[in-house]
Amino acid sequence: MRAPAASLDNAYYVTAPLLWPLVLGLRTLGVDTDAVLARAGLELSALKNPDTRVRATQASALMQGAIEQSGDPDLGLKLWQFYRPGVFSVVDYLAHSSATLREAIERMCRYELLHQNGVRTTLQVQAERAVWRQDLLLKLALPPQIAENSLANMLVIGRQLTGARTGLSAGCYALQSGFRTTIVEHNLALGGVCTAWQ
Repeated sequence: MRAPAASLDNAYYVTAPLLWPLVLGLRTLGVDTDAVLARAGLELSALKNPDTRVRATQASALMQGAIEQSGDPDLGLKLWQFYRPGVFSVVDYLAHSSATLREAIERMCRYELLHQNGVRTTLQVQAERAVWRQDLLLKLALPPQIAENSLANMLVIGRQLTGARTGLSAGCYALQSGFRTTIVEHNLALGGVCTAWQ
């Protein structure tokens, strides 16, 4: 028997800390944060508790409202500026205490359920090729800025671990600065942040 839609909606969540960079970003941009939160059915007081779980539909509505209110379609990429080491609690700790970037990504994939259950993240390594993949588990059309923000956060963590600026993050910065950007990996040997791969 199939569960009712309301039950499915309530089954997928994100924890409040995943939303903190977004809320901080909105405040910094001067957006009426309380209005955007209210439109998504959320209150700032509840989000201050790191144990608060937010329905995935509300988190999606929050990002959509943030994009509309800020007028910035690249908001997901720009939110990296508001990520702070430690905001994702134990998952952050595990990543930052890893010996290599590969180990950090594997740990973040393994423990992502501590913060959300609507996306499954995997790392597939074949010889010198690595694919970091996110599969959407819930039946919900998410704004692309959510995936962009996830990628941007991963790049920031990778850069902090290695001290390197990757071609992809440089491309994100170029996009953020108004340049039309295309990112193509053509090198036979992995470079940038991937030099700390193993």
